[in-house]
Amino acid sequence: MEEMLAEFERQQFVQIRTMAGITFKGTAEMVDQFSTEIIAPSGSKLSAKIREMRPGGYCVEWKPTEIGSHLVEVYFAGNLIPGFPSVVKVFDANKVKLLTQLGRAEVGELYELTFLVDEAGEGRLEVVVECEGETIPSFVERRKEGQLTTTFTPRVGKKHLVTITFNDQHVPGSPFTIQVEDMEERVTRIEETVVTSAVTKPLSINVHTRHLQIDQRQWFVLETYGGDIDSQNLQIQIIAPNGIGIPARLVSQSGGNFRVEWTPTTPGRHRVEVQFAGRQIDGSPFFVDVFDLLSIRVNNFQQGGVGEDASFNVDLADAGSLESSIRVVSPSGRNVKCSVGGDYLKSVTYVPDEGGPHNIYITYAGFELPGKSLFT
Repeated sequence: MEEMLAEFERQQFVQIRTMAGITFKGTAEMVDQFSTEIIAPSGSKLSAKIREMRPGGYCVEWKPTEIGSHLVEVYFAGNLIPGFPSVVKVFDANKVKLLTQLGRAEVGELYELTFLVDEAGEGRLEVVVECEGETIPSFVERRKEGQLTTTFTPRVGKKHLVTITFNDQHVPGSPFTIQVEDMEERVTRIEETVVTSAVTKPLSINVHTRHLQIDQRQWFVLETYGGDIDSQNLQIQIIAPNGIGIPARLVSQSGGNFRVEWTPTTPGRHRVEVQFAGRQIDGSPFFVDVFDLLSIRVNNFQQGGVGEDASFNVDLADAGSLESSIRVVSPSGRNVKCSVGGDYLKSVTYVPDEGGPHNIYITYAGFELPGKSLFT
């Protein structure tokens, strides 16, 4: 009996109106002594049946018709089996709605897709961006309640295939095809002209973001107030935290403006100086923070039983110095109170009050750590 109970396998997430199940090993005689009770979010009780999958292998099956957490109780000979009740979270990937109108993307430009997920139930939106067999890094961010935004930066001017799944189920329209253009092929250089000394403040800086990701092309705009500026009078210096200069590319834009493109390779605070004719322009120098989301490490798991201390570490030493948040969620979907200490090496402790896998959600600079949830 104890060996059979140890073989229980449960689903955590189930698509609505599909078969949910709990599998176990046993004999026909033992199966006759099983009973189940499944309670939907509305309080209604669902019926389940036990089916033999293979010799000695059985499955308790039912089909949920409501979105939300379902409470599952399994009894043997009238006694609740240890480890139950269990929570199964039912979702509907078809309720995920694309809010962004699909449009063309540009090489080196951050591209965004926003989805409404508030009616889909609990789960994780996962994104895979591919171009000619290569996977492009992508990130998922919660900017508004009930909405998730995925971002990626195309590297080549070719079609990109974007696969979006919610708890491993394709959302409507997935995979999406995004046409990417390489604007460098369409850029024309501004003709050189003479700038008179009467122009005392010919430029201003327009920075689209001050939190940047490592190894992705970034940019800011120099606005010229409609005047003709000789690019030879512009000097751009971008200094990484280690004191090394980063090459910057000056690209002419419509209206006489300039776009400064650069790619950070080191996390941390960068100093950006813009000089015109040897003098700093208004707003210069300015500073931007660069982070490396993929360098975050979660390790040193110390697992305990129900009511016992559990802990893990989150190593941000190589990521940068931006704001982070860490959340632990119980198997039933409740936030678990946890204590976070440390600066770059954060020690997280919590006390689980129910058995089963706990999810760890980490956000850094507003971006959620990519990949599936970590489990403890």
